[in-house]
Amino acid sequence: MTSLGAEISLDYRDPVWREHILQWAPGGVDAVIAVQPDTSADSLPVVRDGGQSVSISGDPEVSDRGVRMSGLPYSANMQAETAQLPRDIAAGRLRVELERVYPFASASKALAKVQTRRARGKVVLTLY
Repeated sequence: MTSLGAEISLDYRDPVWREHILQWAPGGVDAVIAVQPDTSADSLPVVRDGGQSVSISGDPEVSDRGVRMSGLPYSANMQAETAQLPRDIAAGRLRVELERVYPFASASKALAKVQTRRARGKVVLTLY
């Protein structure tokens, strides 16, 4: 993430990730986005008083210290958005970072890479 421009990058599985954030931003951060289910409440302690928490994880909205919490609506039907992705990539509006392209015969190796959760970009399988 830092090679893509992030000032700080932490592993959410690190039990002291909140402490690292507060060392980096002693007053707390302006906003957080909770992506994984059951992470909204865990992220509140790193948000400054009066900051913002946005959940796309479906977590219940719980607020504290004037932190505004909102959910981001999403739809299970992603057909239109998915159809638009290749056009956005081709037009240069989106950049896709590729970790590696695997032949289909090596699908198990590709899956093993994805399961490490350490891929820098997308893992792709080719059928030819």
